[in-house]
Order: sequence, then C-alpha cells, then structure tokens
Amino acid sequence: MICRVIFCVIFCPTILFANGLVDRANSQYLRRDYTKIGMEQASAAQRTYGNVVKKLLNIEGEFARARMLQASHFLVLAGSSNKNFILQDGIGQAMQGYLYFERTYGRAPFENSSLSERGRKIYADLLYWKGMIFSEWIKSQGGGFQNELNKIKNDMQTLIAKGYGCLNDGGAYRILEQYQKAYECTLILDESSVDRGINWNGWNVLAWATYLAKSGQRPVALNILKKFIAVPAEKLAFDFVPENRRAQEEAALKLKEWGSARPTESVPGEYVLQFKSQELLQQQMTIMSTMDIKERIDQDIIVIRRPKIEREDYRLQQLQQIPGVLYAEPNYIYRLNRTSNNLPNDEHWGELWGFQNLGQIDSKGGMGLAGMDIDLLRAWEITTGHREVIVGVIDTGVDFSSPDLRDNAWVNEAELNGKPGVDDDGNGYIDDLHGFDFLNNKSEVIDDNGHGTHVAGVIGARGNNGFGIAGINWNIRIMSLKFLGAEGSGDLASALKAIRYATKMGAKITNNSWGTGLNSQILHDVILEAANAGSLFVAAAGNSGENADVLPEYPGGYDLPNVISVAAIDNRGRLSNFSNYGMNRVHIGAPGENILSTTPQGFESLSGTSMASPHVAGVAALLWGQEPSLSMTEVRQRILSTATPLATLREKTATGGIVNAYSALTHAPPKTDPYDPAKWESKVWRVSSDHHYKANQRREYEISVPDAIFVTVHFSKMKTEPNYDRVVFFDQKNNLVGVWSGEHTNEYAPIAEGNQIRILFLTDGSIQDEGFDIDQIMYKQGEPK
Repeated sequence: MICRVIFCVIFCPTILFANGLVDRANSQYLRRDYTKIGMEQASAAQRTYGNVVKKLLNIEGEFARARMLQASHFLVLAGSSNKNFILQDGIGQAMQGYLYFERTYGRAPFENSSLSERGRKIYADLLYWKGMIFSEWIKSQGGGFQNELNKIKNDMQTLIAKGYGCLNDGGAYRILEQYQKAYECTLILDESSVDRGINWNGWNVLAWATYLAKSGQRPVALNILKKFIAVPAEKLAFDFVPENRRAQEEAALKLKEWGSARPTESVPGEYVLQFKSQELLQQQMTIMSTMDIKERIDQDIIVIRRPKIEREDYRLQQLQQIPGVLYAEPNYIYRLNRTSNNLPNDEHWGELWGFQNLGQIDSKGGMGLAGMDIDLLRAWEITTGHREVIVGVIDTGVDFSSPDLRDNAWVNEAELNGKPGVDDDGNGYIDDLHGFDFLNNKSEVIDDNGHGTHVAGVIGARGNNGFGIAGINWNIRIMSLKFLGAEGSGDLASALKAIRYATKMGAKITNNSWGTGLNSQILHDVILEAANAGSLFVAAAGNSGENADVLPEYPGGYDLPNVISVAAIDNRGRLSNFSNYGMNRVHIGAPGENILSTTPQGFESLSGTSMASPHVAGVAALLWGQEPSLSMTEVRQRILSTATPLATLREKTATGGIVNAYSALTHAPPKTDPYDPAKWESKVWRVSSDHHYKANQRREYEISVPDAIFVTVHFSKMKTEPNYDRVVFFDQKNNLVGVWSGEHTNEYAPIAEGNQIRILFLTDGSIQDEGFDIDQIMYKQGEPK
C-alpha cells in the first residue's frame, strides 16, 4: 500500500480579504500623528485597528498578533505627557496576547509541535514587543524591577535559542544589548536565523547587518546585504518602499566598503595587552588579577581572556582604558601564504567523518549529513595538541608499533634512564616504560584484542605524517593501561590498579570504554580518588540500547564530579540504536558508528560507545593542553556547556548535544542544529499501522513535499519487536537513511534529503507489538545544495 501526500499552498479568499483590510487599517493607523490629534483619537484608532484584526483574523495566533501590534504602536505615543500610562497600557495589550499563546499552546509554545512556523513567528514577535515595551517602561522609571528584567532576559534567550533572535532590527539581541548590558547572555549569530528577518523594513535589516559586522561577523553581514539588495523594495515591507530603496542604496555602499577589506580572524575572547613599561604592568597586577590571564609573554606584554558576552569593540575600549596600557589588540590568527586547504595529508583522512563530515558515506555505506561532526578543523586552527598532556587508555593495551602511535607513547623517564629489573621510580611496578599490564602483571603491554589501540588512535594518532589516520591530538602522550584480555573482559581488581596507577603517574584524563551493570562501591571510591587528584574520567555509556537512568551501566553511570558518560551517534547525527541514553546518567554524544582507527593489524572501522568516548577524551586533552591552568571541574564543565545541540539527543542526554572541539577551545557558543525538525515547517498528517500489527506484513508509505530540501515525520508512538520488526526509511534518491526497531515514541524519523521520504514497514511471523502512529510531517524549504 502506498500513501502519497503532496503539499501545495491553497490561499483562502476570506483570509486574503481579511489581510487586505488589516493592511489598510494598519496603514491608516500608522499615518496618524498622535502628538497632534490627541489621546482620544489615538485610542479610537487603536481600538478600530484591534477590532478589525480580531474580527477578521481570529485564527492561529492572529488574535495574539493583533494584541502585539496594538502594544507595539503605543511606542509611537512614547513622547507624550502620558508616557507612563501609555506604556503600561501597552504592557497590558502585550500580556493579553502572551497569555493567549500560553492558554492555547502551553507554557512553552515553541515546543508545541502543533504550532506552525507562522505561529512561531507571531509568538516570536510577541515576545520581542513584550520585551521592548517592558524595557521602555522600566527605563522610564529609572531602573529597578529586577524580576521583570529577568523575565525579559529569559524571553529573549528563548528567541535566540530557537533561531528567532533577528526579527525586528536584531530583536532579542538589540534588547539585551541596549537595556541589559549587565546580563551575561550568549549571542548566537547564525545566518539561517538572520534570513528570517530579511523581509522586514530595510533600515532594520541594514542596522542588523551593521551590528553583525561590528561584532566580528562580517562574512555573515556581507551575505545578508547581498540577499537584501536583491529583493524588490516593494516586497520588503508595505508602505515603506522609498525608504527601503534608500536603505538598499546604503547597503550597496556598505557591501562595497566591507567587501574591499579583508576580514580579520582572532582567537575568540583573547586579547594581547602591551603596557608602556614593565613597572606600569606590575602596578596594575592587582586589577589584572580579576581577569583571566592566559600568559605573560614578557615583562610588558600579557595575553588575557574575556567573557564572550561582550562585543569586541566594547572589550577593546574597556581594555584600552586600563591605566598604563599602550595597546590592546585581539589575538590575531596568522596563516601560511599557501593555496592548500590545510587538511592533514594522512592517507585515510577523508574517511574520518567524525572529524569532518561532508556528507560522505562511512565504511558501511551509510550516507552522512554535512556538518554532523565535532567541528575539529576549526579547533585545529588553534591547536593540534600538546605533549604536556597525558591520557591514560584503560583498555586492552595499546600497540605502539604503529607509525601513527609510536611517537605519541608516554614514556616513564625514570624507568627509561634506570636499570632493567628495578623499580626505579618506586611506584611498585618494574620497567613500566609505557604503562603496565595489570591483568597479567607484566611491564610489556601487548594489545591482543585491538580495542585499546583503536581507542588510542582516535585520541592521539600522529597527524599530518602522510600515513594512516590523524587523531584529535597530533601531539600528546598516551599511557597504555591494560586490564582487559583478548576476549575483552577483565576483573575489578585489575581495573582498580589501572585507575590508581594513572592517577599516581600524572594522567590528567583517562578513557574508559568498558563497563558492567554491577555497581561496585570500591570502584566508585577509587574514581572519586582520581577526582580529588584532578583527573577527568571519560567513560562509554554502554551498548545495551537502554535508558541508563533506569538501568545504569558503570563506571559511566556513577554520579561523580569527574565522570563524563558518552553516548554514540552515527554520521547523520542520530543516537545509535545500540547506545545507552539518559538525561541524568549520560552526559553528551559523540561519533560512535563505523569509526576508522588504528589496530595492531592496520586500520579498521568499529562501532560502539567505546568509539564515542575517546572523541570526548581527545577534545578534553586538546582543551587542557591549550589552557593548562584550568581545573578538572572547569574542563568538564566547558565540554558539557559547549556541546552542539542535536534534535536527536534532546531529552536523551544531559546536554542534548554532541561534543564540539572548537567551541570547547574558544568557549564560544556552538551553532544551532540545522537539522532540527522542530524548527521547520510542519503539516498535520496522520497514518497508523494496525494496533497490534499483523505478522509477515509489508506496507509502504511515500510522502512528497514540493520544493523541500529535507523531509521527515514525527512518530507520536512506535513500538515494534526489537531487531525483528523494522521501519525502514529512504530518501528521494532511494538512499537508505535509517532503520528503526523497538521503541521510538515521540521522536522524529531519520531525515531524508530532497522533497520525499519513503517509509517501509516490515514484520516477521513471531511477536506482533503495538505498532506506530505518525501525526506530522516536518519539512525544510530552501535552495538545494
């Protein structure tokens, strides 16, 4: 059976007629000069306008939009003698619309899947004007009202997080900047959200582009202006055509001006300060002690870090005002004058999708989604690793005979320069040159399984050496700590010895791609010892496909301050079927399917949370090498707080995101998830399997959405016999994009590129479970790649 749904837009004549009347009412309303006609006529005009909108457009969100527009127009009257009254009335109007949305769609309308994109935009506008009017009123009162300001902050951050921060001349950003400079808020400058503001008044778009350019986002600003000047002035905003044309003329001049100068790059948040003398620097050290001083280059030059909440021009202005400062400049990035793309020359580089995902297929033929990686190339522009960092790989051992690992082996200098057969450093182990085999009580560590060598390659295979692969860290020291045998198992006693050895011998990080469902208090306490010593403990979440909050797997499941538990994702950003998950006990996601790395036999692709964990351990090593003054707690928090949000990990892990190497290094906000169906257009579409479904069944569903570049569906319910009854997904070109089995209730299906998704439901003859219900189609429109 094939069910085909093709979307097309059908305009209702009634709505078109209503829109025309609203436009005319709005036009008449805007043209009134309230300073001349007085409050009575202004109120009458306002009521007339509101009644027209409410009567004719009382459909999804339009009543709220009417209230929002009435509230916004009170700002026109802000210069009158009744300013406080007007603003308070405006607040009342805004709140009516605000409460309407909450009553209709719940307290978090953005999360309600039944709210269309148009409704989301209306709600975004409503939040904007609510914030604007509150801010104006508080400003008119001379400040105060901290609770109200906090509410504004939360609303504006909601807009930013959902990608609506650009509406109305910078919208959320502008309010936060203009009225609440003291707040620590993160600005996510993302071009896809900016595009939503293109159809607003021309001067607003120009102002927003200028703001971006001044904030170090010149490439984004240039793209906005290019799009802006290409739009007919009549389509930008009604009744402002001459003004729009003038704004476009100025935008063209800005485009020429900004495009002629080469954009500069700098390490985000870092500044170089030169003082007029070393004495003046010394005098200011008391003031400077409140800042994050990265290093002191000489007696008169230091490098500092500043929070990412400030605009660069504001930062430089503040730094320049420090007494004794001669120059304050960004920590500029310089590059070689060559034409190569700066990619490493390792022969298998193109197969490492977790480091750079261009949409290439993985080792099993699975097609990836471009950008679904750990953002490593940008991180490598800052650092490729540091020899000072030691990572202990607690596993099956590490084979250092590989050219990719040989130079990155940790060396126990005391044993290297000591006598054979003697415990030269007094640590209880003889001739432990690169680590120790605790399972067999031997100094010679042999990886007779391959698992530990594979893990080590992800963390620290030598990069750009023309051979094999590159690890996250090209320069690092890896300690080989074997407690698992050839069959992949080991005992508690050996694990305890390995952890204590790593702690004692200076491993800042250990990777632990192993686990069990049994809770050991002794293991818990030894890991806590490592925490107290400042050692980070990165662990695999487990491969049972279970909710770890219900069925924990240890050591990843321990609630300890140094533990990071890592789930696995595939090259399309989906939580792997085998991966454990849990909003409390699993912290972050990382690439874990079909990961190519080193083994004693060469190079092999393996899958598991075992492969995800070293991605996070590797990023931690990269960060700690770059910022050695950070504490273990700070490194852990940085990694978790800078994870890139993924819709597929929402409510599946504590962060709901994938580790981001660049954001961890720079403490900059990561990009939003471009593949989040919750932010796309939606359409109600209901189809269900039989409840319970029949044996030996094959049913097919095909959904087409003209002009879409991505399509998926939302399952309000899915429960099939795990591993046997499957739902299979194909894209427009008949590429396999995913296979589901088991339970996937309240989840989006794998994303299909193009304007079509085909769904195949296959059952066997054994158990017939409840089946599935689909309630929505989600799609993204835009220019095909």
